[in-house]
Amino acid sequence: MISVPKRKFKRAVDRNRVKRWVREAWRIERGPLEQLVEKRGEQWAIVLIFVGKEMPDWTVCQTAMKKLIRRLEAHVAQHGTESKPENHA
Repeated sequence: MISVPKRKFKRAVDRNRVKRWVREAWRIERGPLEQLVEKRGEQWAIVLIFVGKEMPDWTVCQTAMKKLIRRLEAHVAQHGTESKPENHA
């Protein structure tokens, strides 16, 4: 699930564009994380909330998604599932 606040992006077209870019970045970058989760026999529900104040471009979305996925992978590799990842946005 992806959420973009109406308070920061008044026009639906802007919110939808951000959601499309975040969704596409997730689709492209999720492979290694999905494999790790499947390998562990787990299921995850991930909610992404866009908190930026300005309209990002595609490269910003993709770079941020890569960073997020690498951090999730590192957290699982280090801690397993006994603890939940902290919010480091």
